[in-house]
Amino acid sequence: MLRRRRQSALTWTAIRMRGSPTSHHLDENSIRGSTGPRIPAQMSFVALAAIPVDDAEYDHAADCGLALRRRGVHTCRVALPRELPGTPAMYDGFDYRAFWRDPGRRHLDRLEHRVVAELLPARGRRIVDVGCGFGRLTDAYVDRFEEVVLVDAAWSLLEQARDRWARFGVTLVAADIHALPFSPSAFDAAVMVRVLHHMEDPVDGLLAVRPILVAGGRLVANASNRRNAARIARYAVLGRGPSPFGRGVIRYGPLSFGWHPKDFEDMLDASGLRPLAWRGVGVLDKVVGPWRRLASTFPPGVTLARAFGHVRVAPSLFCSAVREGGEDVLAEDPFACPRCRGPLGRTPAGRGCARCRRAFPERDGILDFRGESAGPRPLRGSRSSSRTHWSVG
Repeated sequence: MLRRRRQSALTWTAIRMRGSPTSHHLDENSIRGSTGPRIPAQMSFVALAAIPVDDAEYDHAADCGLALRRRGVHTCRVALPRELPGTPAMYDGFDYRAFWRDPGRRHLDRLEHRVVAELLPARGRRIVDVGCGFGRLTDAYVDRFEEVVLVDAAWSLLEQARDRWARFGVTLVAADIHALPFSPSAFDAAVMVRVLHHMEDPVDGLLAVRPILVAGGRLVANASNRRNAARIARYAVLGRGPSPFGRGVIRYGPLSFGWHPKDFEDMLDASGLRPLAWRGVGVLDKVVGPWRRLASTFPPGVTLARAFGHVRVAPSLFCSAVREGGEDVLAEDPFACPRCRGPLGRTPAGRGCARCRRAFPERDGILDFRGESAGPRPLRGSRSSSRTHWSVG
């Protein structure tokens, strides 16, 4: 139910109807009601818009949910039906570049570049960026690795990444995180930024990346921190919101989740990844956003990020972790069939599997592995006292 704090005009996002290229706009009357919004049953995809809510960089309409924003006053989030097979990727068609043009987010973007660059090895053979988007962070590592592979499920974002980075010889791959087309020990480094907070069971994403890392390979990933300073203050002073000190998931939106720092540690441990260093980001950009002139006063730097990583009260926690166990020799060819795990040979049209005879075309410079998702691995999170234990079923 939408709570009205004052009378004002409301601005809604649009939704795309399944099988129709047109957009359908929800007016105020169609969403108000004590039992929640009335949403057309055939809806399968939300038109994505940069609508910051609550922990700004995480809660926006790109969560594949419908965010209804009252400008500067209040935002409510509406849960959608289960995503239907064949629906577009979460960020497909979303102007993600525009999302980062806000002064506060530009400040955050520069800091995230510096944090990723600091946490990755100085040099390496082959790196993969899972959930690369439009290649936002690629300049943090493109000149440090011999081979760079960019992966995302959103075709429109990969096209933007291609236009910017193809001349540097990067490989672009359209694939689902649950069916990555890579062989074991294919990479000695991986980046997975702004991915795990879209997963209710982040272990699923970590387990997808761990096997493709060589023994001792480095992963740089981040997760949304429910125990951040803003939520602590809101809970302690205003008595609002769930306790930020509790363990387990907290839902920001239909597909946006936050975790306690100890949960993140447990997830890494359950995935066979050992943390090496922590950084905290997402604090000063909240100050720079409303007062643009402060951007030069508070330049993005990793010193405070190290401090926030130590106390772990920043909205976003970055971690550099190393894979333990596994093969210590890098695979010669990084690609493997996402369905049968057989080797993928090169073909005139792209890649092909000699074992199961599946073909994966290259379209406009992008290898297309979409539609091969095997679905998430079953995970069980069992609560014991205040602690959550993760296991793979």
